[in-house]
Amino acid sequence: LLSEAQEVFDKLLGRDVASWTSLIAGYAEHGYAKDALKCFQQMQMEGVTPNDLTLVCILKACASTGVAGNKGIEIHSEIDRRELLESNVFVGSSLVDMYCKCSFLSEAQVVLFMLPTRNTVLWTALITGYAELGYGEEVLYFLEEMQNESIIPCDVTYICCLKGCGKIGALVKGEKLHSEVVKMGYESEILVGNIVVDMYAKCGLLTEAHKVFEKLSVQT
Repeated sequence: LLSEAQEVFDKLLGRDVASWTSLIAGYAEHGYAKDALKCFQQMQMEGVTPNDLTLVCILKACASTGVAGNKGIEIHSEIDRRELLESNVFVGSSLVDMYCKCSFLSEAQVVLFMLPTRNTVLWTALITGYAELGYGEEVLYFLEEMQNESIIPCDVTYICCLKGCGKIGALVKGEKLHSEVVKMGYESEILVGNIVVDMYAKCGLLTEAHKVFEKLSVQT
C-alpha cells in the first residue's frame, strides 16, 4: 500500500533515516524504482545521511531499472568513502548485482575482487551477469575461479554455466557440469533439467538431450 505509506510519510513532522529507508525499501521491493530514486534524492536534499540499508535498497532500485548505472556509480563512491565494502557483505553483493544488471560487467568484476570475502551469492551474481549477455567463456572462467576458492555453486550458478557451455559448444565442460548437477541433486529441478537438455542439444548430442528430457518429472 505504497500510496498510503507515502501519505503517512508526508504528514510526519520529522523524517529520519529510518522513515526514509522504509519508504525507499517499499518502492524498491515492489518495482517502483523511479519513485525509490526520487525519494533518495529528496532525502539527500533534506540533509539526511543514508545508512547501509538505504544504500542496499537504492542499489536494488538501480539494478531493477537496468539503466541507472551512472546513479549506481555515485552510490559506489559513497560506499568507498565510508569503507563499507570491507564491513558489509550485503552492500558489496548489492553493488555487484547492480553493476551486472546495468551491464557494467568490468566494474562488477572489480568490486567482486575487492571484497575481503566472496560467497556463492556474489559469484553467482557476476556469473549471471556475464551469462545474460552471452559471454560463455567468461562464465566458465569465473566458475573455475569460484571453485578454486572452494565455494560451492548453487542451482542458479549451474544454470548459467550450462547456458554458457551451450552458447560456445563446450561439450566436455558441459558433461562435467552435468555430472556435478546430478551429484548435487539438482537434475530433478525442472529449470536445471531444461538447461541440461538445451546444452546437449546445442552441442549436437541429441541422444543425451533426449535421455535427460525423459527423466524430467514435468515435460514442458
